[in-house]
Parts: sequence; structure tokens; C-alpha cells
Amino acid sequence: MDSTLLAELYAELDYDNACIILKLVPYVNAQDAVLVGTFEVGRAEAIDDFKIWTIINSFSLNGRLPKEGRIFTDFTIEQG
Repeated sequence: MDSTLLAELYAELDYDNACIILKLVPYVNAQDAVLVGTFEVGRAEAIDDFKIWTIINSFSLNGRLPKEGRIFTDFTIEQG
């Protein structure tokens, strides 16, 4: 099965709660597309020159986006 993600990933900074909210927004021309598959969200950091990627979340889609497109809330952000 093809696990192509027909959506864009957006990171929204929430200053009040000191977190970043990751959301999926379907492509305009893919409104009726079925979103199916298992996906991973990874991150790299400047501290090691972006050489090491760490998986911070995985999620599965079975034809529908999560409520409000939210897939993950990251409370491990740093300022600076």
C-alpha cells in the first residue's frame, strides 16, 4: 500500500503553553484523497550539526485526519 501523505505539515508555536503543535493540512487538490499509512515525525538539532535524527512521534492515518489536524504536541522545545 502506498503511504504517500497528501498533506502539508505545519508547526505552530504556542507561546502560552511553551510548545509546538504539529498539524496536517490536506493539499487543496487532495481534499477527497484518502490518507492512509503509518508515518514518523523526526527531528535533528543544531547541537550536533543536524547529524542525528530522532523519531519523536509516529502516527497512523486510516482515511481521516485527527481532530483539527493535530498529530503531535512537542513540549521539549528550547528558546535561544
